[in-house]
Amino acid sequence: MCGRFVQPDQGAIERAWSIKPRDKIPLLPAEARYNVTPGSYIAVIRREADDKMKLRAARWGLVPPWAGGSETGQSMINARAETAASKPAFRSSVAKRRCLVPAAGWYEWQRLSGSGNKKQPWFIYLPDEQLMAMAAIWEQKPLNAVDVLETVSILTREAAPSIHHIHQRMPIVLNANQQSAWLKASQGGAEVQTELALNGAVLDFKAHQVSPRVNRPANDDPELCAPAQAQANPQADLWDNSAS
Repeated sequence: MCGRFVQPDQGAIERAWSIKPRDKIPLLPAEARYNVTPGSYIAVIRREADDKMKLRAARWGLVPPWAGGSETGQSMINARAETAASKPAFRSSVAKRRCLVPAAGWYEWQRLSGSGNKKQPWFIYLPDEQLMAMAAIWEQKPLNAVDVLETVSILTREAAPSIHHIHQRMPIVLNANQQSAWLKASQGGAEVQTELALNGAVLDFKAHQVSPRVNRPANDDPELCAPAQAQANPQADLWDNSAS
């Protein structure tokens, strides 16, 4: 899954995806964030009607238009790609409203055997430390006659072999060709889109343990994703495959 991640500053995203720079985007912090949490506004990349990629802000946690309250999204930060096309909450978005979530990497928590509920946080990123694009879907919900709430959910899949020992699920990370295809106007229904995303090549990743400081949402600084010393617990099985 993906419950926390690192998102670069607005300028870095615009440069990496050759997006025309624009003034500060409402609701979106312009600076880099090192502990993005569900329910916060994040940067998303969408292909607009003029066929150009644009940077937008959306709240992390998808809220379907028919949902009773705007807080529903807290439980929909991720969508399993294998089943999203058949879920009423996600089906329309997969078919018509796809986007990218730019990131420098994400955090995952690994269960440690023989230590009760203790989990070790890891930071996962691309080997060359370049920015990544996570496949995502977005939705809009009218709040009143004027305001519209735009929300987003990140698609997940079975984890790549290189990080499967940490957690069994991971966000779908798209290469350059996949990114373009994902953002194109719909070619077929939701089932076709998720199949294309799942059949794409799975990238390799690097990972290292990080400080448990990342567990606290209020902490947000570059040191959160820096390598931490190896765990001193001799009974901790770092290759345990149990999922959180």
